[in-house]
Amino acid sequence: CMHLVARTLLAGSCDAESPLFKLDGQADLLGRIWRYVILAWAHELLEERISTQSGGADDIAFAHVDNVSFPQPKGRNVNMMPFVLGDRTTLPEELHDYWPMIATCLETLPDEELLRVGYLTV
Repeated sequence: CMHLVARTLLAGSCDAESPLFKLDGQADLLGRIWRYVILAWAHELLEERISTQSGGADDIAFAHVDNVSFPQPKGRNVNMMPFVLGDRTTLPEELHDYWPMIATCLETLPDEELLRVGYLTV
């Protein structure tokens, strides 16, 4: 299914008869569109998984959202630091360099989930 979407995007951007032709030569924009497609697909898979689990969302421990880069280690040792998922200010400032990675994960959550408590281990 994903290969069909990729092929459609790429073929359409090269076909003068396609509305996607306006994306010809716009590799950065095509890349951004592809990222949104992948995020939407991951969100669908997660929702499907949650709906088929007997306990619902409480049974999901983690989900692969995207490839991320970890900050450089700085000798920190943090075990299950609680923070509000959608509020960077609830993390100690010395852990803010983990926020871009956390934010990538949060993109797949519904807004009401952003008020829940998450836990960071470094």
